[in-house]
Amino acid sequence: MKHLYTLVAFCAIALGTQAQMVSVTWNLNMTNETVAAEGPSVAGGADFGFPGDNPMSDPDGDGIWTLTLEVASGYTGYYTFTNGACGDWSCKENIAGQDCANPDNYNDRHWRTSPKTR
Repeated sequence: MKHLYTLVAFCAIALGTQAQMVSVTWNLNMTNETVAAEGPSVAGGADFGFPGDNPMSDPDGDGIWTLTLEVASGYTGYYTFTNGACGDWSCKENIAGQDCANPDNYNDRHWRTSPKTR
């Protein structure tokens, strides 16, 4: 019985220490752009990979491309949009000089999710 209590306590601790995940949805208006055959994607930073790794979709054809990913609550990171899946980042959006661009991180966008409260 002692081992059962130890196992239950261990499982409770393990579940309590797992990061709470939140869904983050990007909506990108491409109605005034020529969209690459591969479509736009979310890329960059330390977590979103290369152009094409996180493709967006526009199932209703309205020009608003969407992607939902799970990240840890309180996540802080960088991302960018690409128009296509180019290997040399030539399809990356150019937002240099805009308030949303971080010049220390390839002019990617910086964001943070709000920590989930109980």
